Amino acid sequence: MTLTQLRILFLNFFSKHKQVNHCVYGDLSDYVAIPDKLYYSINIQYNNSNVSGKYINHNYTITVSDLMKLDIPETEHSAISNCMEIAKDFIAYLSYNDDISSVNPSIQPFRQATGDITAGVVLGINVQLFLPFNECAIPTNL
Repeated sequence: MTLTQLRILFLNFFSKHKQVNHCVYGDLSDYVAIPDKLYYSINIQYNNSNVSGKYINHNYTITVSDLMKLDIPETEHSAISNCMEIAKDFIAYLSYNDDISSVNPSIQPFRQATGDITAGVVLGINVQLFLPFNECAIPTNL
């Protein structure tokens, strides 16, 4: 599975999720600057990759957010809770994908007042894939 295939897999999942209304793949600073987002909103940011033995690990930061109202304190907790459910759906989806060896997630709540006033979760995710031997790229008759 390539980075492009992972990108498509991620975007397809969130575009079909019944609670998600907006999904962007790219840098978080560009995402924050987008006006008129519909919530629940997702930003998927690819960070880096590393190889360990026969596996390649791709690291992503996925922000799941919802609008909150400052005058109603309960909306922050509600937004975080609902965004956590979307993040858990995504983790489960990846965990049952046969092409993915393992998924190592971390989830942190957040509250942001830049632009829209939002709350939600930041999902740090490490997707581990088997690193296949590519006979076309690696000559075997050396």
